[in-house]
Amino acid sequence: MKKLRSILILILLALLVKCTVFVIVKYNQNRDERLTASDPKASMKEFLLTNVINTKGVQYPVQITPQLLMTGRSILTEDGHIYVVDHLKTNIENAMQLNTPAIYNQMHSDLVTAHCSSLQEKEKLWRGWSDVGTIQKISDANDKVISSLKAIKTDCTLPANLR
Repeated sequence: MKKLRSILILILLALLVKCTVFVIVKYNQNRDERLTASDPKASMKEFLLTNVINTKGVQYPVQITPQLLMTGRSILTEDGHIYVVDHLKTNIENAMQLNTPAIYNQMHSDLVTAHCSSLQEKEKLWRGWSDVGTIQKISDANDKVISSLKAIKTDCTLPANLR
């Protein structure tokens, strides 16, 4: 009889723990949904700061190519849109020569292609992330801005589920 009572107590205890965990998980999901619904831009900025800007394990500057360093990232809100700004620095001598229309158009095309190809994956990871644009600010070795390239969702030819 004592064993049966002990077994029943263990079963009840396990059910109680399971129910408590279920309630806590549901509460947190609802809280996150309420936060996102009440101020989606604030929750998006918080997500970006935590997971994109202040990524653990990434120390700037980061070598992208032998001629290009990423010195940091930031968030910019402009015309109602949120952008992740990549601060890039080149060590090419006479970097102002890169500021020709042909090179600018090619760099912008490459940025738009990279930005658009990642939209579906971003939307799967966090609802609304596909609405965040990308800006690349490229500076020369003396920190003089050479060019600023911008890509946003409206630059892309999109599948129906992302329009």
